[in-house]
Amino acid sequence: MIVETGHYALALALAVALLQSVLPLCGTRSGDSELASIAVPAAITQFLLLGYAFAALTYAHVVSDFSLVTVAENSLTTKPLIYKIAGVWGNHEGSMLLWVLILAAFGAAVAALISGRLDAAWARYVRPWVLIAWIFLTLGIAMGSYWAYYTLGWGGFWFWDPVENASLMPWLAGTALLHSAAVMEKREALKIWTLFLAILTFSLSLLGTFLVRSGVLTSVHSFASDPARGAFILVILTVFIGGSLALYAWRAPSLSQRSLFAPVSRESALAVNNLLLTTCCATVLTGTLYPLALEALTGDKISVGAPFFNLTLGPLVALIVLLMPLGQSLAWKRGDLLGAAQRVTVAALRGLAVALVLVAVIRGGPVLAAVGLGLAVYLIVGSFADVASRIWARGQPARLMLARAVGLPRSAWGAAIVHAGLGVTLMGLAATGWGVERIGTIKLGQGIDLGPYQATIENLRSRQGPNYSEVLARTVISRGGADVATVEPAKRSFPARQTTVTEAGIVTLGFGQIYISLGDQHADGSIDARMFWKPLVTAIWIGAIIMAFGGIVSLSDRRLRIGFARRAARVRAAANNAAPEPAE
Repeated sequence: MIVETGHYALALALAVALLQSVLPLCGTRSGDSELASIAVPAAITQFLLLGYAFAALTYAHVVSDFSLVTVAENSLTTKPLIYKIAGVWGNHEGSMLLWVLILAAFGAAVAALISGRLDAAWARYVRPWVLIAWIFLTLGIAMGSYWAYYTLGWGGFWFWDPVENASLMPWLAGTALLHSAAVMEKREALKIWTLFLAILTFSLSLLGTFLVRSGVLTSVHSFASDPARGAFILVILTVFIGGSLALYAWRAPSLSQRSLFAPVSRESALAVNNLLLTTCCATVLTGTLYPLALEALTGDKISVGAPFFNLTLGPLVALIVLLMPLGQSLAWKRGDLLGAAQRVTVAALRGLAVALVLVAVIRGGPVLAAVGLGLAVYLIVGSFADVASRIWARGQPARLMLARAVGLPRSAWGAAIVHAGLGVTLMGLAATGWGVERIGTIKLGQGIDLGPYQATIENLRSRQGPNYSEVLARTVISRGGADVATVEPAKRSFPARQTTVTEAGIVTLGFGQIYISLGDQHADGSIDARMFWKPLVTAIWIGAIIMAFGGIVSLSDRRLRIGFARRAARVRAAANNAAPEPAE
């Protein structure tokens, strides 16, 4: 009964969505406030109905109601409860319902607050919502990266897979949108460009949905391989993107640019930032879609992988990192380039010192890794250069500087934390150059050198799980003859699906990790294995968490909260006053 009511709620949600898309628009155009006011209750009702439908689907998975095809195809009675719940959105139908539910949640929070004006107040109102989406996307990319690192057993965290790229592109465009909206809020400049970035970011998220679910590519991240579903999503993509761009082309010429700024200013720095970020996005888009286009036109199959992306994006990212602390230290409207350079001198010297020391100490190591780590230190220290210049003054008492620090806008602190988080991630990426990899057939008791550590597989044993059987390899990690850790990588077999997966054995030592993945077992007792020493690898995901935290700090800025409340009040007042006076 619950499943049937969930289906009914989904049908009602569709009807409410159709009403919501028509009646408020008609009311706004005709000046009928009663029709326009339908938007709020309709959005809330749609969210509640979709929430019930999703809860009903979750219930069906938990109780293993195989009367639903999606449950029968994606669940088992022997599944642990946590995987039954995760399986709700681990398939095409459930993930699409979750996606629609999230959109409805945002619609319930925002539907009625759009007034049609594009000004500084609009930018101040839009920024929190863009920032929320950016925070979740940042964490989502980091979680997906760690999932691939832990689950797939190949020891990597990013493969430039088309689906990974599909998540990276809206992140790059959304990052550019955040910076562009800041310029629009502060100076009412870059209006047309900000609007275009908003359309581009959402369009790229739709493109990612199409790539993941259409079956046009093969990936471990793909949800479905159904051309019928892909064609449906392609129609949605065409209508949404085509309609948005058509409306943009129609309205963009009427948008005036009221503010001018000097070539050397924070606005100019953010514009350069936007140019570089969108160039990175276009590069990823080209590398992702070119093989698909080539295969469709000529039938030839090619692969565009890490060499292309590393070669093209590496210099762009390095330039972005170099300019970030400098641009952050420039003033609005007209900046002092020499003064900004002086404020980041300490950061530059520390980054240079780290790079030179690493090159001198680790002789024969990768020079680019040392350069990357130096850039990371420069970015981390330089991210707080602007904040420090606004707090610290020679001869001032500590109490006064503390008061200044507390009085700074939280958005300033948030920006500094986000940029520093990116530097931490860059530090982890650069340190992969000093990693050690060992692949081969390993005998029991054989010690394998992994950087400063040694790994020894002591024994193999079998174990039966709730819906799988597995072979575990007890491995001792030692350093200088002393044991420091024990780990048990495993290889699991699932008879119901007739699949075998690898459970990597991971030991965190400081900020580095020992990573062990098992292969085939041989009759003589030896086993194939991949072993890695990955220095500072955890910094990659720690940096992402720091970036998300910085975004949360920015969200708590008082100006954003007040701006949101004031705009909501203005829009509601305008809606109430929109209706014409009744006839006598």
